[in-house]
Formats: sequence, structure tokens, C-alpha cells
Amino acid sequence: DGSEQPGRYGDTLNDEFSVAITCWFAQQRWNEVLSTRETAVESAQRMGRIALAEGDDYNVRRNQAIIRTFRVTPEMGVLKVNYWPKYFQLWETDVLVGLLVIFLSAMGFAGERDAGVLPLTKTTRYGGRHAAWAKLLSILGTTTLLYLLFAGSSLLMTHMRYGLYGLGQSVNLLEGMDLAPLNLTIGQYLLLFTLYKLVGFLLLAAICCLISSVSKNSLIALAGSAAFVLLTFLLDGAVSGLRLPEWINLANLLTLLRPSDYFNTFFTANLFTWPVLWGWVHLAAGVLLLLVLGGITLWREDRLAAKGL
Repeated sequence: DGSEQPGRYGDTLNDEFSVAITCWFAQQRWNEVLSTRETAVESAQRMGRIALAEGDDYNVRRNQAIIRTFRVTPEMGVLKVNYWPKYFQLWETDVLVGLLVIFLSAMGFAGERDAGVLPLTKTTRYGGRHAAWAKLLSILGTTTLLYLLFAGSSLLMTHMRYGLYGLGQSVNLLEGMDLAPLNLTIGQYLLLFTLYKLVGFLLLAAICCLISSVSKNSLIALAGSAAFVLLTFLLDGAVSGLRLPEWINLANLLTLLRPSDYFNTFFTANLFTWPVLWGWVHLAAGVLLLLVLGGITLWREDRLAAKGL
């Protein structure tokens, strides 16, 4: 029996020791979170008084929002959530989904021209306009299913390896999320995280569909889509490396594919002197751009079908 050997514990003592260590680390981690939030409140109170003296309405409101947010003390939970940052930082599935979305979308409209079947849409019951609608919606629907399938697979693997503990615990327990501007549970943050990534992939699909629509053949469409993705990488590096204005990043879909960057600190936009989290601004801009690009693609395909091209 291992419990009788010098320097070894029995199963019961091992379990008690493990629980004690876990609770100690949880308490230490929670003390760090509370200390960071208290420091943020103190800084906001000091900066708010300065902004009030200077008549700076935006920073007065921003610091008031910081105080309201970080004065709320989240409930302390167990530390059995340290695997969640690994899930939120997964990028391999994003690469696979992105490649599939680019190929599917780029081939969607240009592929018809390659096959010479675009004029045939005029002979269908509903005409070219309805065919374009059906094609665009099928691409966006397939993109949604692809992402949810890969995201679900990643979540299933996480469950099989670690278990899905801590979904009801505060997101502030996660490393690097001490100053998360939303008082959410890990489960709520998981849903928000999934929504942002889904909008990002749908936006990628809409952009590639538009590129496909204006391309003469599928090879040009694929090359154009790849060039666009490369451009977003360069833009992302320029904004972070050269400290360019954040609004430039509204055109960068990569920010929607990295939702953790929005909600690890109180990062706000000045919207008519009212502080609005940049995360909400980017999400609204992404949805609006998705609708605009989809509309332009449908308009162009309708014109091409009318001309029989």
C-alpha cells in the first residue's frame, strides 16, 4: 500500500492535500483580482476629478462607468477554470474554417462564370435575382454551420480532456481578465466569444463573395480573397505597431476573430462624449458591413444576370 511507504500519502490524504492547495491558489488569485479592481476604482476616482475640473465630459462619464463596473465584487469561485484560456486562445480551428470559407465563397459566383451557367439563371422560375439570393444565403448558412461544427468539436475536446467546469464562475477568474469590463460568467463570455467569431467569419464570407462577383474567373477570385486576408494581417500589425487610430481597425475583420482583445480591459470609443466599449462598436460595424457587402453582391449579380453575362 502506497500509504505505508515513507514520503507517500494515501488516497484520502492526497485528495485532501490537493483540495487544500487548490483552495489556497484560488484565494491568492482572487486576492489579486480584487486588488486590481480596487486600484482601477481609485485611479478612476482620481482621473474623474481631474476630468471634471477640466470640463471633459467624455472622461468624466468614462471614469464613472469604470467605477460602477469595478465596484461590483464578483463571487469567488474555484480555480478549476485555468484551462479556459487555452480554449479561448485556440487558433488552429480558425485557420481551417477560414480556408474553407475563402474557398467556398470565392468559388461561389466566379465558379458559375467558369462553367458558363450564369446566363441560365435567367431561365429559372424566379430569375437571376432569386438565384443570387439563394447562393449568398447558402454560402452564409454553410459558413455558420462550418464554424459551429468546428467550435463544437473544440468544446467537445476540451470537455473530454478537462471537463467543462466553472461555466457559472466569474470571467474575472481567468488569467488576464482581472479588468474585464463586463461582469459576466465564463458561460456568458463563451456565448459572446462565439457570436463575435461567427460574425467575423460571416463577414469574411461576404467579402470573398463580393470579390468572387467582380472576378472574371475563380482563380482570380481565390487570389483576390487571399490578398485581402494578407492585407488584414498587415493592417492589424500596423494599427498595433504604429499606434494608428483605432477607428482604422473597423475595416479589419481579424479583430472580430479575436474577441478576447475587446473584453480584457475597459477600452472605449468616444461617441459624442459618451464612452462606448470598442467591442460593441466593432460588432455593430461588422454586422452593418456584412449587410452592405451582401447587398452590393446581390445588386451586381442581378445586373449581370439581366445582361446575360
